[in-house]
Amino acid sequence: MKDLETSKHLLLPITGDSRSVFFFPKYHHEEQLESILAKDAQGFKFIRSSDLLENGAFGHPGYVDSIAPVVGTYTGLSNSKSAMFYPFFYDERMRTTRGSHGGMTSEEMLVPLLSSRLSKF
Repeated sequence: MKDLETSKHLLLPITGDSRSVFFFPKYHHEEQLESILAKDAQGFKFIRSSDLLENGAFGHPGYVDSIAPVVGTYTGLSNSKSAMFYPFFYDERMRTTRGSHGGMTSEEMLVPLLSSRLSKF
């Protein structure tokens, strides 16, 4: 994705996790941002955060008012091995990512559960 082209349409850098990112576009820049995301960001599905909130993707819809301010206008969900991250600090720019999770691939939607009895009762 073209960082400079994208950043001039954002109020702040992308936030969230590298596999589920949130975008906060400037007022009246939604259309330009949508165009950039559709064209340049491969391996992600971009959804209006309001649609995810209304459908309970972030929990019970009754909490929409408290969650909406932190998920931005758009949510990008990885549907491949792609990850997106904004290096805030110089050291992070030099570090390679070794692994991440949280995408929408079928392998990542299965979560193993391990349990063990900790007492006799």
